[in-house]
Amino acid sequence: MAEVQQGATPAPPGRTPNFDNPEDVLHTINLVSQILAVAIVTPIVCFRLYVGVASFRFATAFIMNAFGGGFHSWEIASDKFTNFLKALYADTIVYGPNAWFVKVTLLLVMIRVFNISRGFVIFGYSFIAAMLGYYLPVMIIKINICRPIKGFWDLNVPSQCFNQRAIFVADTVISAVTDLAVLIAPIPLVGTLTMPWKQKLKVYLLLGAGGVATAASFVRMYLVIMLQKSDDQTVDFVRFNLLGTAEVSIGLICACLPTLNRFFKTRNQPIEPVRHPWQFGIETPKFLQNSRRKRQEEGLTWTTLEPLSRIYKSKTTHKDYRNISASRE
Repeated sequence: MAEVQQGATPAPPGRTPNFDNPEDVLHTINLVSQILAVAIVTPIVCFRLYVGVASFRFATAFIMNAFGGGFHSWEIASDKFTNFLKALYADTIVYGPNAWFVKVTLLLVMIRVFNISRGFVIFGYSFIAAMLGYYLPVMIIKINICRPIKGFWDLNVPSQCFNQRAIFVADTVISAVTDLAVLIAPIPLVGTLTMPWKQKLKVYLLLGAGGVATAASFVRMYLVIMLQKSDDQTVDFVRFNLLGTAEVSIGLICACLPTLNRFFKTRNQPIEPVRHPWQFGIETPKFLQNSRRKRQEEGLTWTTLEPLSRIYKSKTTHKDYRNISASRE
């Protein structure tokens, strides 16, 4: 008699596991979401130093997807479920530092914008320290959630573990509350800024995007609390992870927008001409005195160029300098 294959967890009453074609609950959605998140966030976050942490956060989500994430736990083999739990272990550890770095960056950006308010500056740095005081101990607890750690993913190993669901609920609640605090803290100060309306609009859009991330965080908190008694971890944690990906991705984009704004703003600014030594009255080196380059540059001196103020007003570029030199010759 052929051996009946068993799933990682017992199937609910009335459900028959299908290992060849398991029900796609969130598997494809998770894969597409992570691909989109990486494709959108990676080019932006390359401007920041914590890109390694962010990339590892998305990498663990891909690994979870590869080992049955998004399928019911009773429709995947036990070995896949073990690998899924290994990826979940790494994912829970990385989530805290990732969230902390994103919020710290957002707060530092806001501190720079609202540095005229001493109260907000004190609040910002105090809040950063308070979040570190929470996330660091919780990360240590997550690293040592089971003794031995192997007991987290190997149910056959005798181990003593903390209540994983309770830690996850606490982590999600704190994340949602801190997201809300980071969002609403600068709102009263925006109206006091003396800046053009276009710049104010950018600030409001930045806060609006932060509001979307905060909403995703609160929905995630609600689902975590409602699904505490569920045993379908391969679906539940992927559902939580999708909202966590949205929260972190939007936060990363918001944190990088000021850098991108400066990049594109300075990219179109006029370029100051390159000043050669002989333009300051310094003698031309002997090996250049009879060269073709020397003859070409003889007409390009500060007395033959337009005044610098007029140059900047007319958006003159390096190409224009070459044209001026050619016309004077």
